Amino acid sequence: MYKKITTAFLYILCATSSFAQNHTIGEINNEISSLSQSKFDNPLQAAESLKKIINYRNLPDSSLGNAYIELSVCYGMMNQIENGTIMANKALPLISNPTTRVYLLKTLGMLYAIRKNNQMADSCFRMAIAGCEKIRENLDMKALVLGEYANYFYENYDYVNNLKLLNQAIEVRNRIKNDNPRYIATLRQKISKTFLAMGDYDFVESENLSIIKLLENTKSDQRFTFLGYAYQNLGIVYQNKKKYDLSDSMLNKSNSYFEKINNNDLVAYSTAQLAKNKLLRKLPTQALPLARTSYETMKKEQSVYILESATIYLNALNDLKLFDEGKQILDDSLVKATLKDNYSSISLEFFKSKIPFLSALQDHVGEKLNYNDILKVSDSIYNLDKLKLIIELQAKYQIQLKEKDEKLLKQENQILTQKNKLNTGLLILSIIIGSVIVLFFLYRNEKNKLLLEVQSNEIKQKEKENQILTQKAEAEEKDKVLKEIIIEQQKQEMLLHIEKIQQLENDLLNSTNKNLESEREEIRKHLHKLKEGKEYLELFMAKFNTLYPNFSQQLVSKYPALNNSDIVFCALVRINLYTKEIGAVLNIEQFSVYRRKYRVMEKMSIKSDDEFKNIIFGI
Repeated sequence: MYKKITTAFLYILCATSSFAQNHTIGEINNEISSLSQSKFDNPLQAAESLKKIINYRNLPDSSLGNAYIELSVCYGMMNQIENGTIMANKALPLISNPTTRVYLLKTLGMLYAIRKNNQMADSCFRMAIAGCEKIRENLDMKALVLGEYANYFYENYDYVNNLKLLNQAIEVRNRIKNDNPRYIATLRQKISKTFLAMGDYDFVESENLSIIKLLENTKSDQRFTFLGYAYQNLGIVYQNKKKYDLSDSMLNKSNSYFEKINNNDLVAYSTAQLAKNKLLRKLPTQALPLARTSYETMKKEQSVYILESATIYLNALNDLKLFDEGKQILDDSLVKATLKDNYSSISLEFFKSKIPFLSALQDHVGEKLNYNDILKVSDSIYNLDKLKLIIELQAKYQIQLKEKDEKLLKQENQILTQKNKLNTGLLILSIIIGSVIVLFFLYRNEKNKLLLEVQSNEIKQKEKENQILTQKAEAEEKDKVLKEIIIEQQKQEMLLHIEKIQQLENDLLNSTNKNLESEREEIRKHLHKLKEGKEYLELFMAKFNTLYPNFSQQLVSKYPALNNSDIVFCALVRINLYTKEIGAVLNIEQFSVYRRKYRVMEKMSIKSDDEFKNIIFGI
């Protein structure tokens, strides 16, 4: 994902250092500027040439620094991140040019981000943004820095800051006259990627269809990368919408574009998604060869997407009971290294596939503990405040697109008005020529006025409709926030109820120590009443059904196998209680909560947590 670095400096035409010494610095610098394309085609060959250049004698600091920068990029493209970081740090004291220094800090930030050194990565990106103030005329560089800084937050699951920086980058690009459309498309694709991670599939579908329309008629070969990503995103969207034939079509198109640029990594990722479609259709035999091919390619490429492929591969092997082949995946050093300190959603999905596999081998106790730890961290990634900010940013971005469309429409109206003025001038001139021509132009002018009036009325009508839609959306959002506040109050009442139970248990223990039989009996009764909790749960469900009158009815209608206790469990999940809190409310162990959850999912005929949450929070 960090292979999209676009600036290059070094190029070597000579085979030996002695030959190079006969060139002037000006000639070497001219040769440097021609390396950008060859570096991306063959980073290994470019790296060897750069090593020779670094060994030249009497090179000025600027040329030596540029050589170190480009060598660090080559190492990054070859996944030799530590070497890339060393080269970039060597370049740092040699570079004084403000633009080159910003580029270097951006590159160094990306390298530290890959190494998961978040403190250094964040520091480098901040210095790069500060450096952009010294090159205010270079809006292109500022937009690049903001975009890569946004990627850093995306990789750390901070979607709020990710979207803020992407919106800032779009605002900067909009100030560039005659900007290449693929740069805006790149930023919109990054926003699309964020909303895909958040599960907003309708928005992702609309964005990527728009990106395809924007780029499909351009002539640059670099469009292949962005078109490949767009079709890949659409394939995942239709996969989640259970439109598997359409998903296969989009993923095959994405592969056709990635194959044109020889990007085996992304070809393997789309192939893994094709295998997942087969599994979702209950066709593990057809899924297995696709999953195996994807996994072997990613392993060869040392891909950052290895967990996605390994998870799908393991699921196929589970379905076909091919446990010996599955052991090789679990012992893979690249898989183990990727899982280390990884609390992402794909890590959680890998453990979901791994645990039943190990259960069949009677060797899963330790993995269950790891899975529970990851589940706790995964649950803490999102909270209500973050989701509200994300919704606000999404709305802001859509409003920006709408304002852009309205601006274009206004410009078209201005052009039409200017044409109308021109027609009026011709009308005055035509009066001199003859009355017949005058009448003709008057008729034409009136016709244009009528057309403008019709268009103006249509615009006003659209503005009114947009205003009504905006007011409606604001009202719905306020209603949603109010409901969430009330639900949060209910949650706090639940937690208070749990605290009372814990306090009574402590009082009962103290009274036992003091040998006060009558007081213990009174506490036991009160504790038993609180633990029974039926009246309290009935009161909770009464309030809950007032806020969500269709929740219980729709669940029972769609899933008649659910009983009353299942509905109560679903309601507790809907108010965002953690597993431990649900167990305390229902007076059951935390592990029993997991079993209750999966029994409910079995009654609903669903297999994934994501689908369960989508149903519960979608009603």
